[in-house]
Amino acid sequence: MHAIPEVQLVLALFSQLRRRVAADPERGEVVQWVLLAAIGATMAITVGAIILAKMTDKANQISTTTP
Repeated sequence: MHAIPEVQLVLALFSQLRRRVAADPERGEVVQWVLLAAIGATMAITVGAIILAKMTDKANQISTTTP
């Protein structure tokens, strides 16, 4: 599905966490969804940082000298 393994891992973890939160009826509705949103945002920022680092490394490898 996604070519970047980090994205696959984050999506799998988020999906598992979402299922676990939705399956537990004893937890408070607001608290569980706020935590889920906060964790999702943290995961998105982490994936963005990983992609940025990979793109920066790739861009730094490009030669800018003219023959």
